[in-house]
Amino acid sequence: MVSVLLILVSFLVLAVSYVWIWRRNNEARFTHVKGTSMGAPMGPPEPDYNKLADKYGEVFKTRFLVWNSITCGEPEMVRYVLTNEHIFTKDFMGYKLFADMFGPEGLVTIRDVDHHKYVRNIVAQAFTYSNLKLYFPIFVEMGKRLVINWSAHSTTSAKGGDKEPVDVIHDLEMCTLDIIGRAAFGVDLNASGTNKVTSKGATHLRNLLSDSCMGLGESATDYLPYARKVTARGKKRAQAKKDLDEELVRLINRKKEGDNEKLDLLDILISAKDESGGELPMGTLSDQCVTFLVAGHETSSSALAWLLYTLAQHQDIQDKVAEEVTSKLGENAVPTPENVDTLRYLGKVVKEVQRVYPAVESLDRMCEEDHMVCGTLLIPKGTLCHIPIKRLHMSPKYWYKPEEFNPDRWDAEMINTSSSSSSSSSSPSFDDGINDNKDGQHTINAGAYLPFSLGVRNCIGSKFALLEIKALAVMLLQKFVFTLPPDHPAVKSVFEGATFKPRPYIKLNVTPRIA
Repeated sequence: MVSVLLILVSFLVLAVSYVWIWRRNNEARFTHVKGTSMGAPMGPPEPDYNKLADKYGEVFKTRFLVWNSITCGEPEMVRYVLTNEHIFTKDFMGYKLFADMFGPEGLVTIRDVDHHKYVRNIVAQAFTYSNLKLYFPIFVEMGKRLVINWSAHSTTSAKGGDKEPVDVIHDLEMCTLDIIGRAAFGVDLNASGTNKVTSKGATHLRNLLSDSCMGLGESATDYLPYARKVTARGKKRAQAKKDLDEELVRLINRKKEGDNEKLDLLDILISAKDESGGELPMGTLSDQCVTFLVAGHETSSSALAWLLYTLAQHQDIQDKVAEEVTSKLGENAVPTPENVDTLRYLGKVVKEVQRVYPAVESLDRMCEEDHMVCGTLLIPKGTLCHIPIKRLHMSPKYWYKPEEFNPDRWDAEMINTSSSSSSSSSSPSFDDGINDNKDGQHTINAGAYLPFSLGVRNCIGSKFALLEIKALAVMLLQKFVFTLPPDHPAVKSVFEGATFKPRPYIKLNVTPRIA
């Protein structure tokens, strides 16, 4: 017993000595950056970040044991880091942790830059505009199911009373899960319907997804490669991922044995080939499926929930969106990719929702070599570069009155960088930040608006998500008026699973819209 204790004490002394010596010798590499030695391995939490940024500026350092991090809060630096993928990579423990959930071959988690490019080029074949148009009828079909469900809960008064408010988060998650089930795999999960057989399958799938990312990143042991695999929670996550992979492999094999008529994302990926005729292997296909499932329904449902919550808070904006929908599409017109694209004000509202409530509030990259960024900041090799998306989206340095929900900040004429005013009323075709000062002069700040990231690692499904969000928003606003119950608690953005979600659950009164 004494020998064991001596060994443990000796190991602890050596470890502490190593950390102290390493930090002393490494300190000189970071003297040019202001900051603190207190921090977290993957960047500080948002409240701490805001305090540190207020104290040290938008670029500062933090350190946790032997991990060094530099927060890059300037748009130019953000753009540089995200578009130089060979220097700033995903090869660090944070994405190794996410690989436990998505698999190592998912587009989100592939660490090798060249391999990511190869896989992305093949996966991109499923996201061409012509293919996205094929999925649109699925958005409409599932939107009709949601309208029917919410019609049964609609109240006769905006104040509610005769009916319970609808559980917006839950119902939207079920709707978008149905969409991704049909669009990605050709399977009707019926998560939002009444068929008990298929609903059980959807429940099983949701449970597997939930268990596979249960408490991910909440415990210190999650960041230790072997420790996270032996804890009870880690074992449950691993078993859920194994079961999910087995389900997906069976689905892929069934599709390979079928006619493969290219009716969904998976059909396209199975038949897709690289320039030399090579196909994606089974493991890569399976990991893309997990990515589709998680990213394909969680982010869209959260964005829609935030959109309806915000419109319930701002009835004038809700009325303006509904008026645009009615005037351009009619009261009962079925949305299409073409007519939805004409809804400029709705497009601005969606952009503003994603600015205020991004699904991902920060990103991290590992610097693979000593590198000068934008000619002003030397980032040493082995430094984690933290990109604070939420801070950038809400910074008064880049946005005029950022705390205000103002869709009109996205007017094309307001973000014209020329000295003359633009006469175009079309919605901007980019997703960049703008610097709108008190004099009304506005310039684009690429890097200050990152709902789908930037560079070759940006979200490959962004156009799918935007079409889905707009189609469902149109169908819901054609039929309903949304209001907040008087006693509804404040809703915050909370990290849960793989993304940030509204918590507590949003519940809204749903009233039939009278023409």
